[in-house]
Amino acid sequence: MSFAVGSYLPIATTAPIFVGGLVRAFVEKKTGKKEESEVGAGTLYSSGLIAGGSLAGILYAVLFGRNIIQDAEGVQGLVPFLHEGASGMVFGALLFLALAAILARAAQRKIM
Repeated sequence: MSFAVGSYLPIATTAPIFVGGLVRAFVEKKTGKKEESEVGAGTLYSSGLIAGGSLAGILYAVLFGRNIIQDAEGVQGLVPFLHEGASGMVFGALLFLALAAILARAAQRKIM
């Protein structure tokens, strides 16, 4: 399935899927066991990240549709260091690595 997704989606979309697989492999190696259940702390945390991203996209669409946000350039101007040049790329990479580390920690916890 990963090959099928990777064949039609851009690398910016499939890279997080790959990193998620690396995080899972790291957690399985560190804990010494494969997670048999699909309902684990890491799966729940990942689902929350996906849902949060979806809700943020819907909020952006509503704001754009109601002309509260005129264009994407107006949003980028709010926090320029997130969007411009090398500083934006470095900050984005650090944020992505922080999320991966938080996911790895959450995946190692036991759920009730």
